[in-house]
Amino acid sequence: MDDPHTLPLGKVTEAHRAWQYLVRRHGAPAPGLGAELGLVVPPSAREWALVPSWSWHRAGVDAKGTETILRALRLAPRLEEASAMPGTEAAARLMRVPGLGPWTAAETLQRCNGDPDAVSVGDLHLPNTVAWALAGKAHGTHEENARPPRSLRRPPPLRLPPDSYPRRARAPIRPPPRTQ
Repeated sequence: MDDPHTLPLGKVTEAHRAWQYLVRRHGAPAPGLGAELGLVVPPSAREWALVPSWSWHRAGVDAKGTETILRALRLAPRLEEASAMPGTEAAARLMRVPGLGPWTAAETLQRCNGDPDAVSVGDLHLPNTVAWALAGKAHGTHEENARPPRSLRRPPPLRLPPDSYPRRARAPIRPPPRTQ
């Protein structure tokens, strides 16, 4: 539960700014050379629970987000068990916490469990990125991307030897016009 990516703090840039504010304000100096460099260790789950409400507010985390985070912190031991579970079971465990949905579960499983199959459903740019990569289309939806691309749904086409390809008749090459 000490991983920044498991906290549902909203949009990525706002979440990063809120994370930095909260860690710098409530974290501890990093051991060794880290302290000299100004590095900070994030608070433990217990320390996160002690962060006062005005600090969450100053960081830009709304009341609903704060409640979700605090609820997840209370359930931290049970949620950490999800790191040893298969992907679908782990996602179900995470989504039992009110406020944690499919996107948060997928992002958490990608980072904490290294699950490459966890898809960030609801991610704003992901459908277009996947549609472009798989089908060369500029726009896509999560529903379209959930189906395998057409090339994976049917057997590959019959490959003929190169000399047996039908060839299109070509026009003779014209020399460039003479300039005098």
